[in-house]
Amino acid sequence: MDFNDKDFVKKYAQIVVKAWDDADFKKQLVADPAKVLAGEGVNAQDVTIKIDDGGTKQSFDCESGILTLPLPPKPQNSVGVANDGDTTFSACCCCCCCP
Repeated sequence: MDFNDKDFVKKYAQIVVKAWDDADFKKQLVADPAKVLAGEGVNAQDVTIKIDDGGTKQSFDCESGILTLPLPPKPQNSVGVANDGDTTFSACCCCCCCP
C-alpha cells in the first residue's frame, strides 16, 4: 500500500477521527495498529506500523522498516466526518491525515 496515496490518507483521516471520538478504539489503535487498520479496511501487511499518539508527522525508518503514523490531538474546533463520507475539518492538524 502507498501510504501517501489519496485513498489511504482519506481512510486514515477517518480512523483518526474515530480515535478522537472513541477512547477504546484509540487504545486498540495504539496497542495493535496493524490489527485495527486491517479491521478498518487498510492493508498494511508489508510494513510494521507504530502509532505516535500526539504526533503530527508521518515517518518511515528505512533501517528498522517501521512506519510511524501520527495520531494528532483532536483540534478544539474540528467538525469530524461529514455524512457523505468525506472527512472535513474546520481546523487542520498539519499532518498526513488532513485531506
